[in-house]
Amino acid sequence: MATAAAQASETEALVNQGRAAIAHWGRLEEARACFEKASAISPRDWWYPFARIGLSQLARAEGDADGALRLLTEVEATIADWPLEPLVLIAGAEIQEERGRCFLALGCLDRAALAFEAFEARADRSTLLGRWVVLRAQIDLLLAQHRAKKAWQVLLRAEADFKATAAKVAAGGGQGDADPGEEGIAEVAVEVASCRRTVRAQLPMSAEECHALALESEAVFRAERPGSPLRMRAGKDAVDCWVRAGDLKRAWQCSQLLMQPPFENLQREAEILAQHVRLARLCGRPAEELEAARVALDQVAMELFAKWKQWPIRAGGVSSFQFSARREILGALLDVDGALLAKDVWPSVALKHVEAAFSLGSLSRRFGGAAPDFAVVQEELVPQGGGVLAFVFAPCSAHLLLIDAAGADLVPLPIQPDYLELLRDYRDRIEQLPGPDAAEELRRTRQVGEALASQLLPEAVKGRVRAWKGLLLVGDENFVATWQAMPLGDSWLGVEAAIAHVPSFSLAWALRQRMAARAPRSDEGPELVLVGDPAIDDASRSRWGVDVLSLREEQRLALQGGYPPKRVRAFWGKDATAAQFATGDIKAARALCVIAHGVEDFERERSAGIVLAAADPAQAVLFAEGVEATKVPPLVLLGVCHAASGPQRLGEDGVQHLGGAFLWAGADSVVLASGPISLGASVDLLGACLDRHRQGDGAAEALRRGRQRIANDPLRAHPFYFAGLRLSGLGGFAEK
Repeated sequence: MATAAAQASETEALVNQGRAAIAHWGRLEEARACFEKASAISPRDWWYPFARIGLSQLARAEGDADGALRLLTEVEATIADWPLEPLVLIAGAEIQEERGRCFLALGCLDRAALAFEAFEARADRSTLLGRWVVLRAQIDLLLAQHRAKKAWQVLLRAEADFKATAAKVAAGGGQGDADPGEEGIAEVAVEVASCRRTVRAQLPMSAEECHALALESEAVFRAERPGSPLRMRAGKDAVDCWVRAGDLKRAWQCSQLLMQPPFENLQREAEILAQHVRLARLCGRPAEELEAARVALDQVAMELFAKWKQWPIRAGGVSSFQFSARREILGALLDVDGALLAKDVWPSVALKHVEAAFSLGSLSRRFGGAAPDFAVVQEELVPQGGGVLAFVFAPCSAHLLLIDAAGADLVPLPIQPDYLELLRDYRDRIEQLPGPDAAEELRRTRQVGEALASQLLPEAVKGRVRAWKGLLLVGDENFVATWQAMPLGDSWLGVEAAIAHVPSFSLAWALRQRMAARAPRSDEGPELVLVGDPAIDDASRSRWGVDVLSLREEQRLALQGGYPPKRVRAFWGKDATAAQFATGDIKAARALCVIAHGVEDFERERSAGIVLAAADPAQAVLFAEGVEATKVPPLVLLGVCHAASGPQRLGEDGVQHLGGAFLWAGADSVVLASGPISLGASVDLLGACLDRHRQGDGAAEALRRGRQRIANDPLRAHPFYFAGLRLSGLGGFAEK
């Protein structure tokens, strides 16, 4: 540990100078020079970790959150054996806070939550600033989870604390060593006000409230240094609030100022360009001006997406690449595609833009499929007699790209500011087992669903979708169950339409090409393999918190569907082991159905697993890596709770769970659920699905028939029983 006072003083001064430069943010190079010089003095200096944390903040600001995380891991290892002096404890807390912010930037919400929990446990809450930083972390996590209402409640607590402390300081009754002083009060005041604007903008507001927030945001924007994050955020908020207040003139004036460089980074430039393009359309700017703005946005957006696509793929996925920013930029591109481009041009351009964003997912990149052009999508991926519905749910806009044999339409949706939170709430309703008053819960669920459908399924779209026999959804997998439970007249979309889902067009095209190249299946051997109701010993019960399913004999027989008994191979009880997945029977079969408990091991990057029979509980669970070491049939049905669970990666495309693993292992279609499922309803649904599949229905249509059977049962009419199971892959639509 450094002992020279002069050396310590120099390092501390450099770190503080670097932090001051970061606070103004227009002086990034100055901050970098300070932190690098401080780092070079001595790796055993008390202030060394703070210099490295500063470099991590810079890396995150420049879009390299993975690089920032590596820096944090390095500095954490450096101070692991240091004595627990106050500065070391502070550094440990700051490492966890910055780690949480890196995971937020990546969209890894579960990892961010764990890091912020560790930060809260170490943070010094004796000061106003210390308490505020803890609450700000909570607010930022809630906003990333689309929980703006809850974030608002946390913010109100923070404001109450701030006002009480400021009043004590003003009255001369501070808190001794914890007294922040006037300078500290002013620093927190700026942060709290900025956070209030951010949260408030994500909630419904009256025109008067929008006007007041616009004035406040614009005042901050004009007062801050060009290029600073605070200025950029305040400017974007001001433009959005002026638009919502109906004052397009003020919005345009503010946007023109905001468009002037310097920009914080390439991502921020793309976000501001996206907002400017959207506003230019609303203001009715001349066509040539709109076209120039569209071209500029297209260039910057494609450069940004290409940069993100070069990031290395980690075992559990590369996550989101700034999920909200990606969707905001994509939404603006689609706005101008439909408005400015000729009818014979825009479908191809819109498809290019959608795919540039969607194909960033790890599974799509892992398959390595090329992005298909519009003609290929129309000829090879559109279901016979049906259509493709690609959906883009962006923070400020939402779009549907509809493609069928007759052509394409790009439909902007009339969404409300809180629609993303409504989507999340509806998904949670679908995945929650109804309580004692099932009829009332069904009524409320349909009521929420109809409110969503009024925004996401305009009558023209609804009429077109009704005419489709099959529906290939392309987009974020987190919303598939929501689509399936969308009310459609007296029924539900997932009951009336055969639905399959793929996260990107390139993945669909890769699966289609693999299907075409597959050798014909032999007529010998089993057609259906069943693995389920495994024997679970005491050690596995204790380790995984599960018990034997105890399927009745009639349930086991129902799962055979219409397959002849001699063409079915069933592994029940003690025979339902992971070793069966390596047998030739499964590889050669037409379909595989698994009925077992799903669990998660959060120590693993890909946490979802299937509990099977084994003497050793450590060997009892089949995880994604084990699945990928096998070969599976074209259709896989997983009657397994949480099979599609895994690390929360906003915008990721399935690489992190069992669905992606089974697709990689050879399946064309995988039926699975993200949350809990009803054993009885799922057995009946999957049995009906297998029966229809044996009779010749494609996988998606067979699953629809199974849903129909469950939904028609008055005791199982709630979407929980039939909408949670979804089909990932081609769904048999490519079998033409």
